[in-house]
Amino acid sequence: MNDPSDREAAIFGAARRLAAGQRPAYLDEACAGDAALRRRIEDLLLADTAKGGFLHELPPESGEPSSQQPEGQPSPGTAMRTALAPSEKPGERIGR
Repeated sequence: MNDPSDREAAIFGAARRLAAGQRPAYLDEACAGDAALRRRIEDLLLADTAKGGFLHELPPESGEPSSQQPEGQPSPGTAMRTALAPSEKPGERIGR
């Protein structure tokens, strides 16, 4: 972990897993007086909290087609859900 960005990522990852009340004490120790590093980590933690769960949750389905999309076509940003499981299995070859 010689690269400063590796250190920053490690500290952020560890702080992210802690409860909000435990983070200041951890950051005091992990950043060891490096105010710029602590500020970057705190900014990352704020951004992580503000983003919510948009990467982990599918958007709600409105059931109404967009007026700009052809009938039956999903609008941009809409998650596609399929009922069929893929027929390929790990280790299989597709094609020749």
